[in-house]
Amino acid sequence: MIRDMDKSSMSLVGCQWYAAQMGWQLLKGNVMVEGNLDVRYFRRAAALYHRDCGLHLLGKDLSVFAAGTGDAGGTYGITENFPALFKLARLDLDANGKVKYRTIALLDSDNRGKSATRLICQSNRSIRENANVFLLRRNMPRKSRDVAPLSKHLEESNQEFNGLDCVIEDLLDAFLCELYETEYPQHIEGKTASSGSGHHRRWTQDGKFGLCKYMEQYAELGHVTLIVEVLKSLRFYLGLPEEGVL
Repeated sequence: MIRDMDKSSMSLVGCQWYAAQMGWQLLKGNVMVEGNLDVRYFRRAAALYHRDCGLHLLGKDLSVFAAGTGDAGGTYGITENFPALFKLARLDLDANGKVKYRTIALLDSDNRGKSATRLICQSNRSIRENANVFLLRRNMPRKSRDVAPLSKHLEESNQEFNGLDCVIEDLLDAFLCELYETEYPQHIEGKTASSGSGHHRRWTQDGKFGLCKYMEQYAELGHVTLIVEVLKSLRFYLGLPEEGVL
């Protein structure tokens, strides 16, 4: 939801103005995700990585922000907001004629995310899957930024999961998820699905918030390895140093 104008935002133009109204921070590289829980997972993983490795994956040259809060977020929020931000960012150039703010979107790899990705790409000729819009994967290779080879690498590296849905909670270490599920069995719907080394649980709304808080309190770097690797891949796709910056 667009915020009321203030004096500071009135002096901004283009994508900076739009981002200010939406409460987004723009940096050199930018990733729009579905909701605030996604942001919290990425921020915590980045904080643990910085604590143990001394490098920043977020906050210096990469910003991750939610398309919106509550009903304003999710796949609907990305479908509505990402094309507008992307088009404005393409017009915002520096003195050398290069784009100031590179932007991509990351959606859950489930039915809604896949449908939204198709809709965005079909409705906007300049937006392409695996170039500007990505589905979250357990493995996101960093071998190429070109659409065709990257798409092939993404498919090949995730074959063991046989199309298993992938949302941010699925990137947590399975042991941490099992510990939380043992304490709060009412926060899970149905049985855990698995394929290869991947797992997928259907958490209730309380479960999603509870697991995120649990992760923030108890996770160590080893519990969020896959999330860190996704952040490194997103950095690579945006042309940033994949291991982070000082």
